[in-house]
Amino acid sequence: MKKPHHKITIVGKKQAREGFVFIHKGETAKCVGCQFHRVCIENLEPNRVYKVVGIREREIPCLIHESGARVVEVVEPQTRMAIPMKEGFEGAVFTFVPKECDNSDCDKRDLCFPLGIESGDRCKIVEVVDRIECALERENPLAVILLRRMIQ
Repeated sequence: MKKPHHKITIVGKKQAREGFVFIHKGETAKCVGCQFHRVCIENLEPNRVYKVVGIREREIPCLIHESGARVVEVVEPQTRMAIPMKEGFEGAVFTFVPKECDNSDCDKRDLCFPLGIESGDRCKIVEVVDRIECALERENPLAVILLRRMIQ
């Protein structure tokens, strides 16, 4: 599989460590007019999950992070998701369409509605890692997969 695409962005000094995972929430009012806006805010997609994989030497002042910020390299990490067993095989490509589910108390809900994956995203299954039962559809087991979003 193709190596994940690295992006350059800016995070607070305390978050600038390899392995740190975050959801990009977009800009705040303090970000408007910042000279680093393009790299820090525009370089990432809102509501996507990113993982720091490299730290650059450059430190910059930041109105959001009181101790300052660092330039880092990030990737979108692999995501765990549950899908119907018959669709869960390594190498398969699919378009994510969220299921209808009223069971808001389900302890596996985060697998069916993973953070950072949105309706219409094209995804590739990297690995099938487990099998689980759905509380609402016991006769239809689910495969737990690792996927990578296919970025155009």
